[in-house]
Amino acid sequence: MQVIASTPHLTVARNVAAQLTEHTEAIRALLRRTHENAVEMGKQLTQAKELISHGDWLNWLDREFKWTERTARHLMHVYEMAARHGENFSDLNIPLSGLYLLAAPSTPVEVQKAVIERAKGGEVFSLATAKAAIAEAKADPAPMVVEPSVVQDDEPGAPTFTPEAPTFNVDEMLTGTARGDLRKLCLQMRRMSPGALASMKREVATAMEAL
Repeated sequence: MQVIASTPHLTVARNVAAQLTEHTEAIRALLRRTHENAVEMGKQLTQAKELISHGDWLNWLDREFKWTERTARHLMHVYEMAARHGENFSDLNIPLSGLYLLAAPSTPVEVQKAVIERAKGGEVFSLATAKAAIAEAKADPAPMVVEPSVVQDDEPGAPTFTPEAPTFNVDEMLTGTARGDLRKLCLQMRRMSPGALASMKREVATAMEAL
């Protein structure tokens, strides 16, 4: 009589359960390497693109790998996200397709961080649950809060900020075109490399000091 082993998902003979465990561990090891390889391929593609003229980029991808530009962009975005968050994603239970979705430029950096933290905490994602997690995080963005640096603005009708008001909400202050322009700028900043973002922050700080 065979000894039966139970798991949360199925009941099988004990020797079969042991074999399934081996397969599971092997697949997970391959998945970790797949994520690491995706990051490395994205890095190599990013560096290669800098050496190739814009008109030859697609021809090079097709000639060397039979890849479309979309495939290359997926990998390059994964590399950019890895560099941004200091991760190689080897310990994340997210399928590669979910990683592509998470790394897309349309996914805000804060959302990427939130989903990565959940995955690092042991949560297992399928493509469907990754989509749902991203959509959920996008639907509940953190409020944009700015520390005041001006006590009084002399412009007529402008809002007044005092030391008693430690923060103010940008959404409450801006309306119409200004709000739309600010959101566009925020989206552009989320897609910038860490170096470019740091340079922009320095320029903004210099401009603020001159006010």
